Amino acid sequence: MLGHRYSQEMEKLLVWLVWLTHLRQLKKICLDALTSRLIRWTKPLVTSLPLATLTDLGRSKSELIAENALLRQQLIILKRQV
Repeated sequence: MLGHRYSQEMEKLLVWLVWLTHLRQLKKICLDALTSRLIRWTKPLVTSLPLATLTDLGRSKSELIAENALLRQQLIILKRQV
């Protein structure tokens, strides 16, 4: 009787460990995807100044504000290093 209960508890524990492993893998996959998208989103484009200006005309105010905030943060970090 005690052995049967012990094996049921061990089985439950193994199921939880499998779920925990899957959740950790899912978290890693999601973080990797977010990191790669953030890197692509923040990577500066290699374009000419007139073309970049024309592109900026089509962007929304909130997009320009977000980019401005990121650039200001980069300047703050750069000033700390210098």
